[in-house]
Amino acid sequence: MSEFLAEIEFSFKDKKLFYEDAVVDFEENIVDIALGNYGDGCGGGRVFILFSNAVQVYDPESKKTMDLYSDFENAKSISKKGCELFIDDIVFNLSSLKRTNMPRIPTKPCKLLVSALEPSSNLHLKALYPHLEEAELCGIFDESLGNPLYSPKEFSVMGIKDVIGKIFAAKEAIAELVFLAKDADKVLLIDAPAFNLPLAKKIKEKYPDKEISYYVLPKVWAWKKKRAQKVDKYCDNLLSIFPFENEFYPRSIYVGNPLMDEIKVCKGSVSNNKKIAFLAGSRKSEVRALMPIYHELRTKHKEEALLVIPPHFSHEEIEDLYGDLSEFTVIKNTHEALLKADFAYVCSGTATLECSLIGTPMVLVFVANKLEYWIGRKFVKLKHVGLANIIYDFQDKEEMHIELLQDEVTVEKMYEVYKNIDKEKFLKRSIELRTELGKSTLKDVAEIILRKYDK
Repeated sequence: MSEFLAEIEFSFKDKKLFYEDAVVDFEENIVDIALGNYGDGCGGGRVFILFSNAVQVYDPESKKTMDLYSDFENAKSISKKGCELFIDDIVFNLSSLKRTNMPRIPTKPCKLLVSALEPSSNLHLKALYPHLEEAELCGIFDESLGNPLYSPKEFSVMGIKDVIGKIFAAKEAIAELVFLAKDADKVLLIDAPAFNLPLAKKIKEKYPDKEISYYVLPKVWAWKKKRAQKVDKYCDNLLSIFPFENEFYPRSIYVGNPLMDEIKVCKGSVSNNKKIAFLAGSRKSEVRALMPIYHELRTKHKEEALLVIPPHFSHEEIEDLYGDLSEFTVIKNTHEALLKADFAYVCSGTATLECSLIGTPMVLVFVANKLEYWIGRKFVKLKHVGLANIIYDFQDKEEMHIELLQDEVTVEKMYEVYKNIDKEKFLKRSIELRTELGKSTLKDVAEIILRKYDK
């Protein structure tokens, strides 16, 4: 067996081994290296170099490399796990390595296949990304995080008409992601169950041992409860962001709500900044429905009007969707706008929970195609639409904010909520909500997603 005598500084980068003052070039990329003896009493200080399909030994004294594989002519398998090197049934014990201070660039990072289609999914992924530094992302995610196979913009849908138009594109994308899964070490799915559940099924059927983590689980407490069975069947790690979801996903792990990490500052007192925030949503359909109403509502306010525009919209899309913006102050950072604002008009979605946590008094507004809304109400058996209200529904508590849906979304009713809201009460409920959700530790989430990955 190989016993290590001392820790000597060395590192590897690309196809080069840096050993004390020496630099050794190789034709192949090095997977890992370790220092030790080889055989019985044949001297110490040698470097074992593990390639993808071979092992060599570098001797600093002779400055030569020897092919370890030739000493095992009949060897069928060579692999490394943790601190052990396996050549068929022979095991070499390898020590922990002491690297030089030069930046370590791993030649084989964890390849993480990601499917993050929604704008909110990518906000969560961006917050998680610093803790995934050892991972190489591939798949569908925001371009700011790397080079995705597809941009999430290509899958932005809302309602039946939008979905039908994307079905064929989605099938093609799923097939390509399944192909990528072959070389991926782990799979991470975020929200978007209409796309991600079929993807999980196909990946698990083709690669049964491929570990799949689902972060931001399908909202089966709202509708399509049978999805919970599919998540349980095809996914390994079920990462819940709401404390009540264990009722629907018994195997789930509550990891805290990511907004508790993403929101850096919350209000501790009622503000009086003479500013009102307008949030029209992150989907084109939502913006088209609400902006005409917001333009009219703006004329009722003497306060400065902060219009939040999602950063994923291009200049051309903004001109087409939002119209004349001369009466608005445009802000692309949602949290910044909500902190400044004394009140907010918020389109249904993640932003309603952000607003509730930050402590900005608000009213939820939602307008959809009438037929789609009617169908939705037939299937969605919830008293409320806003996430903060839903959390309190599961606790049999009073709603946190008013919701205006469909025909209720008028300038008069929206302005009436603004004039009559109890801001002190809203702030008190906001502080309670922060306590209810507890602290989220994104580092722990990343460790669950990448755990057991062995380079």
